[in-house]
Amino acid sequence: MVARSENAVGATTAMYPLSPAQYGVWLAEKASSGVSFNIAHYLEITGPVDVGLMVREGLDATAELKSGRFRLVEVDGIPYQWVEGVQSYEDGVLDFSSELDPVRSAMEWMRADYSKPVDLLRDELSETKLIVLADGHYFWYSRIHHIAMDGYGGLNVTRRIAQRYSAAVEGRQPSTLKTVDLETLYRGEREYRDSGRFVADRQYWAERVAGLPEPISLSRQSAPPAAYDLVSGQELGPGLTARLEAMTRENGQSPAQVVVAAIAAFLSRMANTCDVVMSLPVTGRANAGAKQAAGMFSNLLPIRFHVGVRTTIGELVAESARELLGALRHQRYRYEDIRRDANLLNTIGTVFGPVVNLMLFDSELNLGEATATYHILRSGILEDLQINVHGSGHDAALSIDLHGNPNRYTQEDLDRLHSRFIDFIGRFLHAEHDTEISRLSLLDVEERSRLVPVRGAVAVAGRTLPQIFTQAAGVDPGAVAVVYGARSLTYRELDEWSSRVARVLIGRGVGPESVVAVAVPRSVESVLAVWAVAKTGAAFVPVDPTYPAERISHMITDSGAVVGISLREQAGALPGSVGWLVLDDATVQAECARQSGAVVTDADRVGRLRVDHPAYVIYTSGSTGIPKGVVVPHQAVGNFAVEQLERYQAGPSSRVLHAASPSFDASVLELLLAFAAAARLVIAPAQVRGGAELAGLIAGEGVTHGFLTPTVLATLDPGELTGFGCVVVGGEVCPPELVTRWAPGRRLHNGYGPTEATVMSNIGDPMVVGEPISIGGPVRGVCEVVLDGWLCPVPVGVSGELYLAG
Repeated sequence: MVARSENAVGATTAMYPLSPAQYGVWLAEKASSGVSFNIAHYLEITGPVDVGLMVREGLDATAELKSGRFRLVEVDGIPYQWVEGVQSYEDGVLDFSSELDPVRSAMEWMRADYSKPVDLLRDELSETKLIVLADGHYFWYSRIHHIAMDGYGGLNVTRRIAQRYSAAVEGRQPSTLKTVDLETLYRGEREYRDSGRFVADRQYWAERVAGLPEPISLSRQSAPPAAYDLVSGQELGPGLTARLEAMTRENGQSPAQVVVAAIAAFLSRMANTCDVVMSLPVTGRANAGAKQAAGMFSNLLPIRFHVGVRTTIGELVAESARELLGALRHQRYRYEDIRRDANLLNTIGTVFGPVVNLMLFDSELNLGEATATYHILRSGILEDLQINVHGSGHDAALSIDLHGNPNRYTQEDLDRLHSRFIDFIGRFLHAEHDTEISRLSLLDVEERSRLVPVRGAVAVAGRTLPQIFTQAAGVDPGAVAVVYGARSLTYRELDEWSSRVARVLIGRGVGPESVVAVAVPRSVESVLAVWAVAKTGAAFVPVDPTYPAERISHMITDSGAVVGISLREQAGALPGSVGWLVLDDATVQAECARQSGAVVTDADRVGRLRVDHPAYVIYTSGSTGIPKGVVVPHQAVGNFAVEQLERYQAGPSSRVLHAASPSFDASVLELLLAFAAAARLVIAPAQVRGGAELAGLIAGEGVTHGFLTPTVLATLDPGELTGFGCVVVGGEVCPPELVTRWAPGRRLHNGYGPTEATVMSNIGDPMVVGEPISIGGPVRGVCEVVLDGWLCPVPVGVSGELYLAG
């Protein structure tokens, strides 16, 4: 069939440079390894269709919108564009009606078409087909490269075709189209970039993207984009749709704002993060004429949410309203400029996070007596995950589709993820406005039938390790912070000394997400080193210098430590794979003395410190094989510190024993207990392991709080240590006879938990002679799950509940 438009414009040699949006696609295409930035959609048409008329009106609409045969040329390395004229579609119809499964055959053909690579300088950049499935059942398919048109422009073309076709069938003139040509649109873009509005928009986005986290992914795979998307879709259903409408009336906000808040809550829970960033596609069209135009003007903007442990549904919906409104007000500032301003051009990912595409319009169109429903096949290259929210018809339920990169997700993965989200949004919509997001379950019915979760207290707002230390130093700077034999340091001295060492480390490039090995025997210097590393924002990995050389080497290499801290006595035996900062070396001491002892802040660090950054890396015993490193974030450390203060009732007058091996995570317990309470830390010499020596230290220094294994505690006489009023045991089973001896007259707690659960997952109430010995319930931020009879403590950071990824 040959169909030519009566309104077709002639070929033109007028060329225009690419718009900023198009140029961004041009550069991305160059770096895409052969995966083309095609967008594709189809109308599913039910009812009678005049095929010849449909094709003719399609050509006329293309001419009317000046979006015909788009061409590119490269002149001296610079791309230019022009519209050559309207295509003559000699093969505008495909007939699959004789196929055994026409719909499947059509879907396979469409996928193959939009998946094929496109040469921007040689190939046709668009394709349109009317696919016959049966009498009265058609697909109207369109594919075009993203450099020529965005999804909104494609929808504009589709709508105009429907308007013209319906008018022709009914024997009337179509409505007047109010649009503008490409030259006018591009001139407006140049004027915008020279305006004060451009400057204001730039400032807005600079503030929004400061310290952006890594993009969220719900896949464990890291892989490049594919040529097609996997899709899993489902309507919300009439019940959830009704509840969504009721919630929008209650809050005075739009369905889009509520749904985006639910997506942010879901991503926060699934990724276990407070800082949720998503990518929002916007039209980038600033006036009425542009809003009816074809072409490529769309933009991709970051919308960012803080979903804290106490953030409620109502608060998150209100934040969603502010974020979406702010993004739309500043939508003309280009994605490429935002990334450049934020120094993100050299990062691996090209989006800010999962893409949330809001298409809350009536997707049903009339084509004379036939009806057509709009379906998206592909919106361009997809790195990870896209969530499409769209209407399916007038007064119909919303549909939510997940598009996944098949190199990162299987169809089963995507279907399970979609099912979990639909369940979650149901709980979100039915919960009260003051319900905390952290209390919304991620488990489905089948999972709940197998799991019996018991949650600890809700996690507190995160504090970083240096914040804990700095706050302790401010309580009473002149108070003794640490004592080690005849040596002692006040909080002021420890604070200033550690700040000087921290600045030396920062000068060596140490900062957030770095790892520093601390191979110092238990001493004032070992405590100093931990404080100093924490202040840089880096994670410390405690290394007991008495360990075998092979094990030390493994810990340093496996952890990725960039530098180490030690003393002269130990430095000579340590691996040379990293540089060592020897604290008692005269040169190092002189370098430290030249540094400022003032508080170290993000302004001093090499990067911004966040609560989800690693605080320390600690290695398991290796009893079941090679020791494994456990990365513990600041959020978990801060929660455990609060838990200890509440459980053990420590304060500035307390004196905390520091007797654990540096490589045993009980040493972290001791440091946190002392410094979170602004108390005194009493350091036991390395040779003091129990018995009379340890008892003498506890009594002589007036120790009030301490952690000991049952074996060590059994070597002490409680009658001689009446001031030792709070004792925590762990690491071994606590025998009843120990409770009989030690429980009267003091608080004797039993703690339990794997290294992976931030020292302890459970702490029991003070034990009572004659009562059963219990490990107690989960601490805050931990969910214990009984799964098929097994107790599984699960650390969950901010969420306070177990989640099952995928």
